[in-house]
Amino acid sequence: RDDTGSLHGIDALTGARLWTRPERDFSDVVLPLGDDRVACLTPGALHVIDRRTGLSRAKVEVPPLAVAAPPRILGSLCLLPFADRVVAVDLARAAVAWEFRSPAILPTLSFLETSGDGILAGRANAIACLEPDTGKLRWSLGMKDLEIRSALPVDDAFYLTLMGEKGNALAAVSAGKGEILWRCPLGRQTTCELPAAVGEFLAVDGGRDPDDPVEGANQLLFLERATGKRAHALNL
Repeated sequence: RDDTGSLHGIDALTGARLWTRPERDFSDVVLPLGDDRVACLTPGALHVIDRRTGLSRAKVEVPPLAVAAPPRILGSLCLLPFADRVVAVDLARAAVAWEFRSPAILPTLSFLETSGDGILAGRANAIACLEPDTGKLRWSLGMKDLEIRSALPVDDAFYLTLMGEKGNALAAVSAGKGEILWRCPLGRQTTCELPAAVGEFLAVDGGRDPDDPVEGANQLLFLERATGKRAHALNL
């Protein structure tokens, strides 16, 4: 996509332009679909385009709104998070599969994450988990006095980085029932960046060494994914 909103296909080896779409209102959203297709958005439509020729494979009408967060692909579904709803487009049928309207606890959306066991939609202080097949609400959860900065889906849990005036934390929430499995305090000096899953551990910013918070080294904490207990720390 260029600055005018036109979409181009470029040969990765030669840099040659292969095709240009006539529309001039494509958004920045371009999703590779794992085969010879890409999904792209214009106001009010999701386009499935042949990446070799630029020809349309399908066009599905969707709300003429800007997405509030990056869309996600889950199986044959393309999930479009708008500010007040999530729309799931079935790419195999080229049709809208379902639409989820945000509940009162979640009036606007700012992020969307997926796992094999659920779809997590959220904003700064609340999250909701949706059934992938139907879009029905499985559970919702509010976070009092805490801001949800990011969410990492791994297996059957979502790991949330939380920021608050009394300190930051990392919490694990079950995808099935929305239960808080554990919560690990991280202190105020952490950046609350997205953690990384490393086998059975989570690697997360631990801030300054508490024994020397002024000049001490930054710590990389390794937490057990199952319990949230600190396994070890690495000074950087």
